[in-house]
Amino acid sequence: LIDSGWSLKHAHRLILTSAAYRQGNAVTPANQAADPGNALVWRQVPRRLEAEAIRDSLLAVAGTLDRQMGGAGTLKADMPRRSLYFFLKRSQMNPMMMIFDAPDASVGIEGRTTTTIAPQALLLMNSPVVRQAARNFAARLDGLGDEQAIERAYRLAVGRAPTTAEAQAMREFLASGSPRPREDLCQVLLGLNEFLYVD
Repeated sequence: LIDSGWSLKHAHRLILTSAAYRQGNAVTPANQAADPGNALVWRQVPRRLEAEAIRDSLLAVAGTLDRQMGGAGTLKADMPRRSLYFFLKRSQMNPMMMIFDAPDASVGIEGRTTTTIAPQALLLMNSPVVRQAARNFAARLDGLGDEQAIERAYRLAVGRAPTTAEAQAMREFLASGSPRPREDLCQVLLGLNEFLYVD
């Protein structure tokens, strides 16, 4: 940092182009045996998105994210704008954000904790907010045949095409006679680790 004249851009470029930063998170038996604690940084440790990014991603994939910049914030939990525009009020914290480790506004913290707890999975399965996001997500697939809908859903949610096995499982699921199969499919995708974790 000092050698570059205190240029943060230079420091960011150095970090982002380093071999350690660009590692995948795949585990190989040989590397795991040689360095089980990852002290030599041979793989990237999976990192879950922050609470705000999870909420924003739900809205973005659902097609309901209001991308307007600036303006007043709000306390309304159903606000379609980015989570950045929530007012922080100690007595009215957003429950969804708190479950995913949003910081407590009443105390100062040096870094965020990342927990993995059962209420997070239960929220993704049972929350009206997530169900509404799945409903809006499914509406983005209207007019497409099942094959195209599966492909588009995967592209929107996780940024890739489904594997052969995933596509087959989803075809079977859509043919199973569920009352709202596409909504359910979309909700499953919103609950994937791949949706919640940076790869």
